[in-house]
Amino acid sequence: MLCKLKMVEKDLIETEEMETVTIKYIDEDDIEQAEEKTRPKSLALQFFELMMEHLPERAAKGWKTFEYYLQLFFAFAVFGPEDI
Repeated sequence: MLCKLKMVEKDLIETEEMETVTIKYIDEDDIEQAEEKTRPKSLALQFFELMMEHLPERAAKGWKTFEYYLQLFFAFAVFGPEDI
């Protein structure tokens, strides 16, 4: 599915288009906070950005999980939807 999404969003990925979003949350003092964040427009790149953020906590816990991460990165980089 991710490889198919990569092909659909090919133009967004190649041009590296970004968007600015506002994230609202409530802090520990129950005060609403807002933070602006710049992220890729491509959902596929957003997914990989999220995976990279979680890499130190989740994948580093064991070799098997780390191997899953590496396989996913490899499949995304090398394969298209017709190869899966």
